[in-house]
Amino acid sequence: SLRSFFSKNPAIRKVRANRLLRAVILVLVLAFVLTAPFLLSPYAISVTGLILIYAILGLGLNLIVGLSGQLVFGFVAFYAIGAYTFALLTAPRPLGLEFSFPLAFAVALAISGLSGIIVGLPIMNLRGDYLAIVTLGFAEIVRVLVNSNLLADFTGGPQGIKDIGQPAQPRFLASLLGKPVAENIYFMYVLMFCFALTLYVVFRLQYSRVGRSWEAIHEDETVAQACGVSTGYYKVLAVIIGAVIAGAAGAFYASRNTYIGPGDFVFMVSVNSLAVIVVDGMGSIPGALVGAFIIKGVPEL
Repeated sequence: SLRSFFSKNPAIRKVRANRLLRAVILVLVLAFVLTAPFLLSPYAISVTGLILIYAILGLGLNLIVGLSGQLVFGFVAFYAIGAYTFALLTAPRPLGLEFSFPLAFAVALAISGLSGIIVGLPIMNLRGDYLAIVTLGFAEIVRVLVNSNLLADFTGGPQGIKDIGQPAQPRFLASLLGKPVAENIYFMYVLMFCFALTLYVVFRLQYSRVGRSWEAIHEDETVAQACGVSTGYYKVLAVIIGAVIAGAAGAFYASRNTYIGPGDFVFMVSVNSLAVIVVDGMGSIPGALVGAFIIKGVPEL
């Protein structure tokens, strides 16, 4: 895995020990990341955006499956809830609300977190296959509801939702650069910022007291409870935070495509997100990006 490679490779150890060399490499990486959107073709930008969205999705699932050890097969439900919430708030139809991107994005995160509470509380005492089946059932309920003709006036039904909003560029960019940045390039920068923020939050959580509690539950829930870890609380917390991150990924997916439908949130999305974190080993933060590239990027290449 990437973790063992970075820990055992002598060259990597020398680089990590040299503070100046680390700073130089960091500056070069940042320079490459900031200039890459201007160098890539529109198709390459689209594929890179999809990889980052699945990397965000993998980071959220990694908290639930990789750290706390809860087998969740219905992660696509939170992804769909975030996407549909954002779409309904920004699209002209069917509700006609047309919220701004930041407001709709914040509401999508809140609704996704609320769905995490709704799912997390009843399943806090379930383990293994039972947990997987219940979450899979929840995902199917969400898919059936958004595909229902009875709710077409509220969710778009089988036809889906189109003309979904995208982030608007600040006016100062036009005056600073002389002309507005292309929409796909600006969206790429917003997505990269969200991925970096998610990466930072997940990293801080994994190496905090909360992360250690999740790892204790993963190793042996009974022993963790005997040692004073509130297993139910931390299991629900993992589901809530994972749901919020999945909602963010769903909102970006909807905004990127400007159209979503029930066919975008089938069971295979949960399988792909699970594969993203399995490819390089569960619990690996860099592995989510590598897994997303292998699962979604390589087939496109």
